[in-house]
Amino acid sequence: MTSERLFEVLGDMDETYIREAKGIKKAESRRKSDNTEEIAMSTRIIKNLKRPMIAIAALLLIVCLSGMAVWATAGKQQGFFKDITRWDGAVIGSVYEQATEEILLDVDVVDEKLILEIEMVNPEDIPYRAFEEFGIQSYEITDLEGNIVKAEDSAKITEVNNGTVTVSLLLGQIPAGKYQLIVKEMIGSKKADQPLVLKGTWVCEFVVE
Repeated sequence: MTSERLFEVLGDMDETYIREAKGIKKAESRRKSDNTEEIAMSTRIIKNLKRPMIAIAALLLIVCLSGMAVWATAGKQQGFFKDITRWDGAVIGSVYEQATEEILLDVDVVDEKLILEIEMVNPEDIPYRAFEEFGIQSYEITDLEGNIVKAEDSAKITEVNNGTVTVSLLLGQIPAGKYQLIVKEMIGSKKADQPLVLKGTWVCEFVVE
């Protein structure tokens, strides 16, 4: 083979090699591009999957918090002390609020008298354990339509016996029928201490024959 022919063959090999090398580089570039697109697509898919998961988690948190709020609301209401203040802000006493669920009230009619049986649910708790006398501060008697037939705003108290007291109210000339006793303030006292008013709402129905 002549030297000229040898150079032609080597030239053809160089061109073939160059074309193949360029093809390999293009293929590698396409693979890298495809891989980049696949990674980007995977990232988008993961992000899209995370969004509903985050939304579900937030929804579950809201539901849990709502459930806790409902549970707390449906639970027993705890009584608490509240200061009585004068016009200048000075504290001159206190009342006990929200005592409805801490005191039970039952009534019965006996010889034109309304007999009230009052029971402290937890007589060992504050403020009940300090009381020596207990009763009602004021009351109303209404018919079932809400018309007031009798009302009195003077304390009716008696000695406490194992967390219970019995108080009697004179009914007077109330016609026969169905009525309800409404008490919104009770009162407890101890010698040498200022009486404490306990606020709540106690309603009992009774019948006068």
